[in-house]
Amino acid sequence: MPKWSVSIRASLVLLVFAIPAEAVEPPADVEAYDRSGWYVGVGGVFAFEDLGGDAAQLGLPNPPYPSQFEPDFDDSAGVNLRGGYRLAPRFAVEFQYEWLEGFDDYGAVPDLEVDSHLLTLDAKFFALTGRVQPYARAGVGVHFANLEVVDAEFDKPWEESTGFAARFGVGVDYYLTPNWALALEGSYVVSTGDTKHFDYGGLLFGAQYRF
Repeated sequence: MPKWSVSIRASLVLLVFAIPAEAVEPPADVEAYDRSGWYVGVGGVFAFEDLGGDAAQLGLPNPPYPSQFEPDFDDSAGVNLRGGYRLAPRFAVEFQYEWLEGFDDYGAVPDLEVDSHLLTLDAKFFALTGRVQPYARAGVGVHFANLEVVDAEFDKPWEESTGFAARFGVGVDYYLTPNWALALEGSYVVSTGDTKHFDYGGLLFGAQYRF
């Protein structure tokens, strides 16, 4: 065999071994839906009110509200922002901020409104790890609720309440690509302390980006 042929073959062998493995074949986890890493998400929320308590328990002024008056609040809507880290194929830790525009009672005289801000740190558990990922979540955090008497005669807000809260929910992430997913989730928020009368359920539809 000619010496030049041997030299070419030897050079090709050395070149193959010199090329990094990443350049020959991309890491498998780049396309995996259950890979570890950071993610962020945003969504719209429809909130089902489960607010309770009479005027005295809510701290409403008397007059104009009798002590036994029980407000009848409407449902609300708002925005949910979230960010988290996928620690394992079936487990993630997530931080959430949820703002609700207002639970209103237009039948009260004057009108009443409750604005809600919720911050929670949640654990997220996945039942499946493919393109479709059903999950359950549980978390704890802080709930801020502002009760407003919609009348210029009264301070705005009339009452500011802060309490600990727990969130429980189930949902599903559907991956359009390895980076983009849609999310549908139902959850319930249980509040304690000063916000114990401001529980609510929520239905979220949103989008999520995986880094």
